[in-house]
Amino acid sequence: MQKQHRTIAITAALTAAVLFGAFGIKQAFAHEGFYGTCNAFTDRCHDVPAASLELVAGYHWDASSARVLESSATLPHGLLGSAETVTGVIEFHNVGQGISLGDGTSYPAQAGTAVSTEKGESVLRRLGVTEVKTLRNRDQLVVLRGETDDATLVYVSSLLGR
Repeated sequence: MQKQHRTIAITAALTAAVLFGAFGIKQAFAHEGFYGTCNAFTDRCHDVPAASLELVAGYHWDASSARVLESSATLPHGLLGSAETVTGVIEFHNVGQGISLGDGTSYPAQAGTAVSTEKGESVLRRLGVTEVKTLRNRDQLVVLRGETDDATLVYVSSLLGR
């Protein structure tokens, strides 16, 4: 009976160490930056700040309340150097047309590779937008805008480097 309790205690301790160890390593190697919270091992990021998305889009909106509904970024990683991308949706309340900061940021378009607005339109429609307006669609940058009943949603997607 005592041997069985010891086995259960050791198994529980090892399971807890593995679970908390994996979580701790993940947190220890996460870092905050321009693209939000990034994992040092995979260079995948989440929680991209609204200001970063605005800079990539080339627009700034003066809004008392802006929040990022969803976002992600990937940074070059490994020997093959995966593409650097950023994508996100910003929600604004009581906002105007926006101030242009320039052309936005993207990798130059490759011959024969047109950027599609289809994915962005799909994301905005899933979030409740009925009519989508294209603000930018050039090189590898797409910026779309739509209205819901109570908010303005802006979708940003850009390939920043290879």
